[in-house]
Amino acid sequence: MIKVAIVEDTLEDQERLVESLNYTSQKLNVSFMIEKFDTGLKFLSNFKNQYDIIFMDIEMPLIDGIDTAKKIRNLDKNVLLIFVTNLAKMAIKGYEVEAFDFLVKPVNKEMFLLKIERALPRITNKLGEKIIIKCKGEIVSLSIDSIKYIESDSHYVIFHSTDGNYKEYATLKETEKRINCSYFARCNQCYLINLKHVSKFIDNDVYVGNDKLNMSRHQKKYFINEYTKYLAGGLL
Repeated sequence: MIKVAIVEDTLEDQERLVESLNYTSQKLNVSFMIEKFDTGLKFLSNFKNQYDIIFMDIEMPLIDGIDTAKKIRNLDKNVLLIFVTNLAKMAIKGYEVEAFDFLVKPVNKEMFLLKIERALPRITNKLGEKIIIKCKGEIVSLSIDSIKYIESDSHYVIFHSTDGNYKEYATLKETEKRINCSYFARCNQCYLINLKHVSKFIDNDVYVGNDKLNMSRHQKKYFINEYTKYLAGGLL
């Protein structure tokens, strides 16, 4: 399942993108989960690093697509951005925010299909890293990128992910070795956090999406340093 955001202020253009995604889904046998937003501000207020690809209109009221994308890049350096614009020359601005590609309105389904075909290897690679966990007698294959943080709970760990929460009989230390990703760091002895999902810091607390987690006195400096390196690209 590829998670898609459409940020477009015109209903007609939103629907054209949805139709193109449905067309591509049939042609390439892939599934899309689609969310639509009519302003950049609404999108930013709901953004929690949960998307694989974003289709962004450049010309929008209040905050345009370029400025919206700049704010996104402060939170997620890897999500694929495809700008949708009336004027091809406007798409040049996309280089400022490492846009993957652009589409010219009105969107053509066949051209759209070609863009997605080119993007799929990048998306598939991103989705490829998984961890297998045992939850309530079932085997669950969980995308590592979807994990927001992992919580130690007595003899169990709880995987808090964008797809839901999963509980497994294991220690946090064991799980940390299994994850083995440089963009995960501990804020205290109970939480292992995916730095891609960190939204803000307030005093001794780190926010992962809307969840507030405490940074211990001993771990705070280390954790903030790891997050700073991640933002600078040192952990990618």
